[in-house]
Amino acid sequence: MQKAVQLALKDAGIEHEREFPMDADSRIDFMIPNPGALAVGIECKTNGSEGSVKRQLLRYALTGQFASLILVTTRSIWIPEGFAVTSTQWCPL
Repeated sequence: MQKAVQLALKDAGIEHEREFPMDADSRIDFMIPNPGALAVGIECKTNGSEGSVKRQLLRYALTGQFASLILVTTRSIWIPEGFAVTSTQWCPL
């Protein structure tokens, strides 16, 4: 899946960095820089529980490095529309 996402980004001419290190313990699959603003992060998931995926996205969001996070997955995971991350939890906008 990561190879397909990387190829799609490359074919679209979108600059990106694969396995972008956010800190000593965390790497997001893709980071799309946005000069002068926060980046866009892309995380690819083929397994893991819904709860673990949501916790991982929350951890990434709380780094303050991303304006948006995109989850690419083969599974059905429900993250309610109109929800955002504040403090340490998901909450309605």
